[in-house]
Amino acid sequence: MDLTPRALDDGTLLYATPTAAWRRWMLTVAAAGIVLILATAFLGAVIVTTAFILNDRFSLLFLVTLGFLTLMVLGAVVPLVWLVVLVRRTVFAVTTEGLTLTPPFGRPRHVPWAEVAHLEVADGMYMAGAVVVVTSTGERITASRTNGPDPQRHFYSATPASARTGLVIPFNAAQDALERYRRGKFTDGQQRHDEQAGTR
Repeated sequence: MDLTPRALDDGTLLYATPTAAWRRWMLTVAAAGIVLILATAFLGAVIVTTAFILNDRFSLLFLVTLGFLTLMVLGAVVPLVWLVVLVRRTVFAVTTEGLTLTPPFGRPRHVPWAEVAHLEVADGMYMAGAVVVVTSTGERITASRTNGPDPQRHFYSATPASARTGLVIPFNAAQDALERYRRGKFTDGQQRHDEQAGTR
């Protein structure tokens, strides 16, 4: 399964987060949690069923316990499945055509460079440090997975040329690309020249 972040445009990928390794780790944790919960519920059901078969007095206990186990499984598996879906679709990608970002609890969306008025860094408690895209219409879109105490752990450069820029924080990567777009660096000829020369 390919877990590499994908942009929603056809531009050259400059930066992306989270990494495929981070996604793989999160999906492994979620899968292990689901297996553990199901195994616990199955074991509990076997024990209660055995007690019910051996003694009819346990029939009420059986129903209560079975109901509790069912609620436990649903209460734990549903959030884990939601986590898997969220991990699979969360992306922040910077390309020569624009940004692909996922608002908190939203679907990935593409914002072309022409529609970006400016970029900001969120200062709220929940998303402090995250990239905020302010569009030309005034809409503010906060990008998931671009904040945290150490954003560079979840970040990688797509090409050797971009690796030499030394920009590892998502905001700086997006800001750099926006400035390059405004300087006309992303025209086809200039893009090819930059990639061959390994310059910014």
